[in-house]
Amino acid sequence: MNDPVFEVVHSTLCDMGFDSKRVHHACRTSGQTMDVEAIMYWMFENEYDESMDPSPSPPSSPSPEKEGEGGGEGGREAAEGEKRKVRRVPIRLRKLFAEMQLLDQSAVSTSKLTESFGWKPNDVRIQQDITELNRVLCDALSRSLVGTSLEGLITTLLSGLIVNKIQCHRCKKVREREEVFEDIVLAVKGHDSLFGSFGEFISKEKMKGDNRVSCENCNDKTDSTRWMSFRRLPPILTVCLRRFDYDWQRQRRTKLQTRLPFPTILDMEPYMESFVDNIREEEDFHEEIEREREEEKEDERKEGQR
Repeated sequence: MNDPVFEVVHSTLCDMGFDSKRVHHACRTSGQTMDVEAIMYWMFENEYDESMDPSPSPPSSPSPEKEGEGGGEGGREAAEGEKRKVRRVPIRLRKLFAEMQLLDQSAVSTSKLTESFGWKPNDVRIQQDITELNRVLCDALSRSLVGTSLEGLITTLLSGLIVNKIQCHRCKKVREREEVFEDIVLAVKGHDSLFGSFGEFISKEKMKGDNRVSCENCNDKTDSTRWMSFRRLPPILTVCLRRFDYDWQRQRRTKLQTRLPFPTILDMEPYMESFVDNIREEEDFHEEIEREREEEKEDERKEGQR
């Protein structure tokens, strides 16, 4: 095609990430007008096979080692079928967003998307926790990109580091443990803003009495303080709200409908490791002074009784 309109449409769709051969095939056989949105939607609706192309690239010959894997020809076909099935996840997700943007209707079906990452029709009818759904979807997307130039993209975009720290009150030694996360679950109960939820997330916890933990340095169970903070944030921070609570009187789970406002720009500095540790040091300093004052008062009281 030497049509200048075709050249513009072809270039636009290729810049959006569509394969050049696929775009050429869609423009040539779709019967659509040279409209970017119409051609794009046609590609979502119709599967593309390179055998449809008049000059497809010659298929690469499988190596002898791969021919023997998975039980010969049948094993290869099964593996390739599974590969195609997994690869459908990003296609279905992209199609879903295209339908929401292009179709003139109030709702679109997600059944094709859920089927693409393994849910059966019965699973769709079961109420799913949004946190688990998000993790299932991200895991399916991550697996679907294995072997492509985008392998590891989901982990790169969503993964961050949390550090858990425990300080012994006796020897003052601090132990730490890193934890990789792809989403953060924050409590809603008792808070009127997202700041309060983040504040609870990094708040310190006194480990005393039956909750004392072992200190390797003291070789004993001691009173300790435990807290956590963010060591590294991901490019995309996924925050899930824990809206379910248990009603002990009714003996059932309840959903909290509390409105939790949040800013368009979230300053995460107060929740980062360096900032939190500085606050902890100041708190420890003031607590130590207060403890010394209490001890002095107690000594004076005992001295007065004598």
